Amino acid sequence: MKAPPKLLREKAYTLLKRKIVTLEYPVGSQLLEQEICEELGIGRTPVREALQRLAAEKLVTIIPRRGMFVSEINFWELQRLIEARLMVDVFCARTAASIASPVQIRALKDLVGSAQQWAAERRIPDLLETDRRFHLHIVAFLENPFISETAEKIYDQMFRTWFLSFSRRTGDEILDTLNEHLSIVEALEARNPDTAERAVRRHVENYRRKLMQEDSAARNMGCVSGG
Repeated sequence: MKAPPKLLREKAYTLLKRKIVTLEYPVGSQLLEQEICEELGIGRTPVREALQRLAAEKLVTIIPRRGMFVSEINFWELQRLIEARLMVDVFCARTAASIASPVQIRALKDLVGSAQQWAAERRIPDLLETDRRFHLHIVAFLENPFISETAEKIYDQMFRTWFLSFSRRTGDEILDTLNEHLSIVEALEARNPDTAERAVRRHVENYRRKLMQEDSAARNMGCVSGG
């Protein structure tokens, strides 16, 4: 039985997005529709629609008369994304500290537990998807679809840098990051907005610092160009 067009579009979108954010499709690489169709076993129309959707999310760049490419990771834009993420995460954490239920707190603890398992097994894609779900859970506590949509776009844009960064980290460095998540959960459970804000700021600023160190090291080795 042939799958409905909507299901094929979603399948193509999900598969393509995962390949892009996990860098299976490298930054700057060209995306050829026919090759993608053959690789995914999906027709041209769903694949084209998925690529258009990813272009709207700025994960794909369309250059007239040249084709489609995996979008570059611009360091200046990344810094702006981190600023936007900090604003969203701080606001959501402060609000969640006042409204999160015991069941919601339990769900966050379960996600941290899963992340610890993936970290021990060095399953980076699963670890980062769990990390993403952790932050989106906190956003979802507010039940504000506009904030949720904004947060998803920010996290999707940053996912590739998360993957690149975490792939380079030691086990101890990853555990340090997971402990930052636990500090956020503890602040929410204590219903302390100020502590929750400090925990989130520390978490995001540590990520910013780590990225800058990695970017500096790469530049010193001549691995990346400016941008």
